[in-house]
Amino acid sequence: MAELDVVVGMLERLIGSVGGVEARLGGVETRLGGVETRLDGMETRLDGMDGRLTKLEAGQARIEAEQGAMRRDIGLQIERVLNKQAEFSDDLSVVMARLTRVDHTTRAAVDEVRAMHSQHTRIAARVTAIEKRDETSD
Repeated sequence: MAELDVVVGMLERLIGSVGGVEARLGGVETRLGGVETRLDGMETRLDGMDGRLTKLEAGQARIEAEQGAMRRDIGLQIERVLNKQAEFSDDLSVVMARLTRVDHTTRAAVDEVRAMHSQHTRIAARVTAIEKRDETSD
């Protein structure tokens, strides 16, 4: 019987140890439940982030499409401005050529008036000389 008492004692200690293990296992299960809860929350947040990422990617694609359209529009506007600038340059060249022609014409007219003045002065001097000669011969 003494052996039986020893075995019973060992079984009681073993049962006590199993109880401690079960208690610790319960604590681990509780902590594991908390981890699972947090993991579920993180998965929910990740799903929300995936939705937001999809929206951001769609927005980025829309912005890139709009930028392409704006670049084309800006390219057309630049082309129009350059064409207008070329037109203005051509117009300015024509106006400058006309102005140069008028300037040369004006200079030529001034030179002609000076030459005519000189010619008239000489003719007037000759007429005066002839008149004086006629007066002295009378």
